[in-house]
Amino acid sequence: MLVRQITEMSGEDEPTKWSIDMGTIIKWLDVLARTDNDYTLPNMNDPLLIVGLVGDPKLANKGYYAKASEAFEILNDYAPGEKIDSKTNTRLINMFSNIEGAIAYFVGDWGGTPETSESWKIAIKKNLKSLKDTLEVNADKMENANTLFHEAMHRGFEVWRVLYRNGLISPSKETKWCIIESEKGKDIRGEEIPGRTGEHALIYNKLQKNFAGRKSGWIRPWTIANKYELIKKFGVLTPSFNDRYIDLTNDKQIFDRDEQVALWLDIVYDKASDEIASYLDRKMLQSKRPRSRPGSGGYQGEPKTTALKNKKMFQDMLVNALEQLQADKTLLTRNKKQNLVELLVRVSGAHLPKHIEIINNMLDEIWRNTDGLTAKNISVGVDILYDPRWLVAPSKP
Repeated sequence: MLVRQITEMSGEDEPTKWSIDMGTIIKWLDVLARTDNDYTLPNMNDPLLIVGLVGDPKLANKGYYAKASEAFEILNDYAPGEKIDSKTNTRLINMFSNIEGAIAYFVGDWGGTPETSESWKIAIKKNLKSLKDTLEVNADKMENANTLFHEAMHRGFEVWRVLYRNGLISPSKETKWCIIESEKGKDIRGEEIPGRTGEHALIYNKLQKNFAGRKSGWIRPWTIANKYELIKKFGVLTPSFNDRYIDLTNDKQIFDRDEQVALWLDIVYDKASDEIASYLDRKMLQSKRPRSRPGSGGYQGEPKTTALKNKKMFQDMLVNALEQLQADKTLLTRNKKQNLVELLVRVSGAHLPKHIEIINNMLDEIWRNTDGLTAKNISVGVDILYDPRWLVAPSKP
């Protein structure tokens, strides 16, 4: 987006500074997790999303990493030793009465004009203030939250670019190509469609995986424009995708092209987030979330972390892996086991140390006792892993 367009979009009124604390966002997600919706709720242990919402203490007073140094310093303005916790507020968010042609936008280090007044800021329409004022859940609130997370992810990807540009991270071939090198989406006439980038494909796939209109309007045009590179470089849209990205589950191969693209985009997003964490560290929230207001529907008891996801898919992958190992013992290698651990962690969203310990123990047992296990044995271990009691913080004596 050009500077001129940004000026036109935001120039109708004066912005109001706006922020929300992380604890309120987590409570709000807790409510949404109990509702039926077509949105994919984000994981609040995602370093890319967190750095997009609140910056990071490690980048404090290091504006030389970014072109728009003053704004970048404000984004990452932390006191020495300060941690990201439930009281940490979002930064550099402006609210407008109206934004022509959009409901929100983010401006980063682009276009050779790094010191514009909008640099590194997220702009949102004033109707999004309902995020802060109430935890009531309806379609409007879903859209409001999704918009905030969408723009925060854009800012997270801009932090990724800053780290990459300064040689602070070493990107994978997937992230570098998708975020920096891939072509923008094109229409049926071959003309470029604004905004249909790899970055947008990653974000829409992460937050609106089940919205058919987002898939057809944003992800497919990018996929079509880049199909030859996706095939050549990564095997996406081909049977070889299963060998590259679904290790040890060949009897559950994915041939549907949309499903392959969705999984690949999930993998790339997670890689980008992990690359940010490799420099900034994985920022887990440090303190207990505040209790919800009475009647809000939010969680009222001990603090919880995000529940695991995709239980059936997780179990199917383990059973498929076991059956394949039983048929071919040459696959019992350390590298294969580590690859499977990484895939299972991605699929389940495992994030607690106990989760990772259980997954590793399950794989150790499969590798040690391959022929002695059955699908029934696997299901017992999966039930233990997905037991919600792991998500409740133990009470202190």
